[in-house]
Amino acid sequence: MTEALRVYRLYLQNDLLPLTASQREDVVADRWRAITPQSIPIADLPAEMALAQAERLTADAGRQAEAMALLEGLLARHGHSEELAPRLLLALGNLHALRGETDRACTMWLDAARRFPLDSRAPAAAERAAALLSAAVLEPGAAPALDELYERALTLIIERFPQSAAFDRWAYERGLLLIRRARFDEAADSLALVAAGSALHVDAAFQVVQARWKQAAAAPTPEEQRALLSQVRAAADRASDLADRARQGAPQEAARLADLLYYRVAAQVRAAQAQRGLGEYEAALQRLERLEETPGVEDALAAEIVDARISVLEALGRTDRIENDLRELTQRSPQRALGFITRIVSARLAEAQHLVDSGDEAAASSMARERIEPLSRLGHSIAQPLSASGENGLAATLAHADALRLAGEHLSALAAYEQVLVWRETSAEAVLGRSECLFQLDRWADALPGYQRLADASAAAHSATFWLAELRILQVFDRARRNTDRIHPRIGRLRLIDPQLGGPRFRPHFAVLEDRYAP
Repeated sequence: MTEALRVYRLYLQNDLLPLTASQREDVVADRWRAITPQSIPIADLPAEMALAQAERLTADAGRQAEAMALLEGLLARHGHSEELAPRLLLALGNLHALRGETDRACTMWLDAARRFPLDSRAPAAAERAAALLSAAVLEPGAAPALDELYERALTLIIERFPQSAAFDRWAYERGLLLIRRARFDEAADSLALVAAGSALHVDAAFQVVQARWKQAAAAPTPEEQRALLSQVRAAADRASDLADRARQGAPQEAARLADLLYYRVAAQVRAAQAQRGLGEYEAALQRLERLEETPGVEDALAAEIVDARISVLEALGRTDRIENDLRELTQRSPQRALGFITRIVSARLAEAQHLVDSGDEAAASSMARERIEPLSRLGHSIAQPLSASGENGLAATLAHADALRLAGEHLSALAAYEQVLVWRETSAEAVLGRSECLFQLDRWADALPGYQRLADASAAAHSATFWLAELRILQVFDRARRNTDRIHPRIGRLRLIDPQLGGPRFRPHFAVLEDRYAP
């Protein structure tokens, strides 16, 4: 056996053979698995042979635990060996991957690539980790630690293995990840690494626009925001031009042509939105004129174009033009106009709700009165002759009810919610809106069943709806002077679910009740 080891080691060191080092290792491992006597315990074999046998065991689901113990033991003894440690780490990673242990598999592969970058298998190990994590981080409920591991993998490839054939893909994916993590400068730097000749070059240019746009929205000062909006405008013009040239260049598949059209038009929208933020209203309006009529533009993007144009017209004080444009659109295509308006209203309602969640209800109410309710009223009027109880009509009526409620028009909102509930009695949004209106109108006995229904339905999720419903139930008890003995114990039980009582939006209101009814 000693002589066999000597001969095989000489073979592994023979760089004149037409095989890479890793290919020679595979040949030797296969041979050792074939010739090693089964009578010799694996733990008693020389390390190279033991590794080969442990790798054989990984294919047997019933012996994977044994293989894991063998490999971990070998790693403990040979973890600093330039020859064995990379192979041991890769084998352990492969075994963890077979067992569905993504984080541990990728940790092993990345450790091998980081510690032994000159090993011929190192680049493939890093890329294997990146590919597995690329899918894993998008799974519902993925642990935040996977994002950290994914970034480590991508950064390792970019810094250590720039010769990778898939380098552009990894630079692009790293840019997307850093955008998600709100590290916008780093994201733009990573996206800039995508080569001009790459199939992802236009995609990367568009994502730079998105990164700068989100960065501008989060800018801490007006001066910084203006500087970033100027960058948005420049990056958007570049991305739009690149997409246009790509569409007019070499023949492309239909799906790719659709992507390039989206980039070209969406970049124009971002440029116009940046110009609006910079006060360049007329230039923004000119950029947006009839843009939604571009052949092939999908409704979701068309709605964003119309919304952007409305925002510019609002800034210019041309409210008559807004209504005229929308009514003209309605005459051409009522269903499409209704879809646009409903999308716009929904986006603005989400913005207003964010203000409510952050404690600025006055700003939300002002926004609802000035920028949401007029549009929702128009959508509601369009929906009526288009089969109001259908999906479009129901969505338009619910959006109008939400806008009225946020604007403080509780009686009108209540009537709209009740109409929605006639069409769909299970609508949780309508139940919540109706209950909120009744609460604000001091009709507490009527509001209570809706809150109780919502609290029961959302008890497992502990969502914002759950906490609002629980708070309102206790506030009804307080205002109606009934069941007040239940208030303090119920808050105590809610603290067991979340010591923060749903967070800053709800906690202060619970605290008032808790102090008032403390034993």
